[in-house]
Amino acid sequence: KFSTENSLGEVVQVMSDVGRLDLAEKYLGQLERIYAETPERSHYSEFLRVGGLVKAETGDLQAAKDLLTQARSLAHDQSALLFELRACRELVHLFGRDADGAAHRELLAGVIGQFKEGHDYPDLVRARAALAQAGGGGPKGLRPWRKATDCSLQALRIQGIGKKLLCICV
Repeated sequence: KFSTENSLGEVVQVMSDVGRLDLAEKYLGQLERIYAETPERSHYSEFLRVGGLVKAETGDLQAAKDLLTQARSLAHDQSALLFELRACRELVHLFGRDADGAAHRELLAGVIGQFKEGHDYPDLVRARAALAQAGGGGPKGLRPWRKATDCSLQALRIQGIGKKLLCICV
């Protein structure tokens, strides 16, 4: 089944990663309209998470923290463990060394501990890396597992078709 919400969320993430915040914000706006017009909420915590990432990239760290915290809470309430992991990972990456960083690191460690299999799954590997980085050093900034390159943007052409999204790799 095609999920416009999930696909647009992934596009927002890619656009943010490659520094195209103008496009990230455009597609985030489309997502916001979809959620305002429909009762669909299965990927709403992911919408909040990528919105938080865009806010962080634009320098609005308080809004980023608020959105990521909402994303984590909603994912937890929905028992969406993968989405909770991603939100916690971003909180630790961005705020793991702040005054409340220990609380973020504890939440992430707890979520990681709930996974009973798939320990080499990329999201778990990234979460453990974020936890290690927050606890022991390494520079903050672009998420180390999502290095943006010029060819990343060239590899993805985005074309909107009504409310559907078509991604063409070239």
